[in-house]
This record gives sequence, structure tokens and C-alpha cells, in this order.
Amino acid sequence: MRHIVVFVLALTIPGCAFFDKKPLADKPLVSCVKAPAALVDTCKGAVDVLNKTNLLVASINDGIGRSFDAGTLTKDQAKKYRARTKTADDQLDHVYALVTDADFANASIQAALVKALVDALNREVAAQIAKGVK
Repeated sequence: MRHIVVFVLALTIPGCAFFDKKPLADKPLVSCVKAPAALVDTCKGAVDVLNKTNLLVASINDGIGRSFDAGTLTKDQAKKYRARTKTADDQLDHVYALVTDADFANASIQAALVKALVDALNREVAAQIAKGVK
């Protein structure tokens, strides 16, 4: 039970790595090596948002599994949330394809949209888990 509370708190703290403004790595991103000089920053931004969102989806999935095991989420709730994270994964795969196709501007926009949806899902899951903890 303590792990669930810590998980909920970690997801809601604004200083958490998922919400950090700094890139995950300072090394040049492989996906952006062949990008035109004018688009390198756009590419790096899209890839960084893509990576952070992938981590957040994995964290949400972990939290769903742990909460289901702890009994704070029902089977139906867990299935519903997992279906939404699966949809987010599919959308992130599409963003990755845009990056590999060198459509960096579109990838950046799509990555930001998916991240906003995943952030909203994260808040929803955290609120539901918090209800179950009480």
C-alpha cells in the first residue's frame, strides 16, 4: 500500500523527471543526425518529448498493474486504463515513424499532443488510485 501512495505522489510532483524541461540526454540524438541544420532543434525536441512520453506510459502501466494487484483498481478499471495506454503507445509509434521519415515539424506537433493526452491520463489514473487508497 505504501508503494501506491509513493507512486501517486511521484506522479503528481511537478519536479518529477517526466515533467522536467531538460532533455533526457545531452548527447546528440541518432534520429537527428541527418536532419538539416535548421531542423535539428525541432528534431531533438520531438525525440525528447517522445522519449519522456514513452517513459510516462511505462510508468502508468506499472502503476496500473501494482494498483490492480493491491486491489485499489478493479479489473474493468485496469483494462480500461491499459487500453488507453495501448492507444498512446500506438500514437507514439506513429510519431517515431514521422521522425524516421524526417517529418520533424509534424512529429514535434504530434508528440506534444500525445504527451498532453498521456499527462491527462496520468492525472486520471493517479486520482483513481488515490480514491482507492483512502
